[in-house]
Amino acid sequence: MVAGLDSSADRPTAAIADQARAAGVGLWSGYIATKANVNLYSPWDLASFDNARRCGGKPIAFCSGLDDPVAVAQLAANWNVRPCLDVESGIRADGDWVQPWLDASGAGLYGQHYQDTNGVWHSIHLNRRAAFHVMSWYIGRDPGATWIGPQPTDGAPLGWQWQGGHQEFGLNVDRGWYDDSFGGTFSGGVVAGGFMLDYSLKLALVGLMYFAVLGRGPNSQPEADQWAAQIGDQGQNAWQVLQTIAASAEAQKYATPAGRIAALEAAVKGLTSAPVGQHTHPFTGSTGQPS
Repeated sequence: MVAGLDSSADRPTAAIADQARAAGVGLWSGYIATKANVNLYSPWDLASFDNARRCGGKPIAFCSGLDDPVAVAQLAANWNVRPCLDVESGIRADGDWVQPWLDASGAGLYGQHYQDTNGVWHSIHLNRRAAFHVMSWYIGRDPGATWIGPQPTDGAPLGWQWQGGHQEFGLNVDRGWYDDSFGGTFSGGVVAGGFMLDYSLKLALVGLMYFAVLGRGPNSQPEADQWAAQIGDQGQNAWQVLQTIAASAEAQKYATPAGRIAALEAAVKGLTSAPVGQHTHPFTGSTGQPS
């Protein structure tokens, strides 16, 4: 299971997210909107999600049913977050509109799922299809589980927000348990999943970008450094760096057939004019003959 937090007006800084990750939090989520007046108190910006993703998991981005489902899906894809429709009376109450909105957005679904004192279950999740389901039921203790009671039949990943607003790491947050698929893929020793690009990998990524749109590698270390320094530890801003390089005059020229031919001719000329290297040290070691 993945321990997850979410918050609204209070947003994690990079330092707070790192502190939470070290304490075992593998997911931190927030809110997303593509327009105003959709009954969300404090939609996040990309920088806030970039801080949150330092916990390791791809953040959930709770969204409003009053928003445009297609626009939400597009923004969530651009920001690399998981859209999740927040169905509650203070935003947009449950109704027949929910499934078409989910189908159009490809979002997950968040909302109530609880058992009353008569043993009857009340749920917005049952008999609905979503990318994932997050139930909300505050039971006053840690359940140590990602779900309880009847489950949705679509087989999607599950989560349980079991504690409402309270203070952790100096911020007002909710807490929940989530299936393992909400965490990152473990790599490089990052706690609770996720990945971190060291500087050599950022340089390699810049080199691939150059060959893709310029047909060459960087001419110097400073030239590579200026781009590598703009790429975040988890790949943030890499797409923007690529788009900036691709918009350069050199890239536009290389994109034409004549430009690619000229680049190829220059590369061939460089190969034919370069001196053949000579070994300056005597050969030692095995002669390749059986002993």
